[in-house]
Amino acid sequence: MRLLTRNINHRAAMKDIPSGLVPAIGALTPNVAVLTEYVHGPSRGQFLCDLESIGLRHFRLSPYTPRQNRVLIAASFPLRKGRIRTPKDIDISVSSNVLHVCADDIEILGLRIPDFSRTPLLRCKCWDWILKTADAVKDRPFVILGDFNTDPSYPQARCGDRIEKLVDKRWQHAPSEATFWNLNGHSVRIDHVFVSRHFVIGGSRSVRPCALSDHAALWVDIIPKEEIKRLAYYYWRARGCPIGSPEEDWYRAEKELRQQHTPYA
Repeated sequence: MRLLTRNINHRAAMKDIPSGLVPAIGALTPNVAVLTEYVHGPSRGQFLCDLESIGLRHFRLSPYTPRQNRVLIAASFPLRKGRIRTPKDIDISVSSNVLHVCADDIEILGLRIPDFSRTPLLRCKCWDWILKTADAVKDRPFVILGDFNTDPSYPQARCGDRIEKLVDKRWQHAPSEATFWNLNGHSVRIDHVFVSRHFVIGGSRSVRPCALSDHAALWVDIIPKEEIKRLAYYYWRARGCPIGSPEEDWYRAEKELRQQHTPYA
């Protein structure tokens, strides 16, 4: 399964969606697209139809808050509304920037931490909630992804240490290069994907933006460990059920499934 996240740079305004956005998403062949900094309205009907044309025919929207961005999650399979909500005491902008959805074999939390550059304590409150939520769901087939507005190199006051804390809670951090460039060309890695241990990361990459957004698209391929287990068992049986070398079949199955799950490089 391929998941993609991209900030589409609406900045809480009803901006036109660039005509090249959907083809750019489609070229990366995602099964799920998490679009942050999205503003919904009556004019978005064609955009949703265009997403459907590339196979993302099911979608969910985060709650509406006036003059705030939202999160749109579109997928090739049905999505159910999840139960995770943000606390009301963080900030009025936060609830519309978080969306929890569920499918048969995966849960997804798409989010954007609003850029609280002038009020760093609010950013910290957001991260405190993310860490608490991640700890509660880490034993489920779960992916957390989006625009965290946090680079791992940021100082503790800007929550750069929180990414390592999330990894310490046994979340896998999908590797990538920079995902955002300012007007001076300075780049940072502020969009992230965190994957629970139910999956193996088959590959990931950030695709640098052109005129579509100031953020890169970030995709990750995930493989359920149960899928690897079934294929490894098949290989083990084909080898005559030998004793003492199960890792050989596991590595072979993982390698094959990585190749199958990563058609784009």
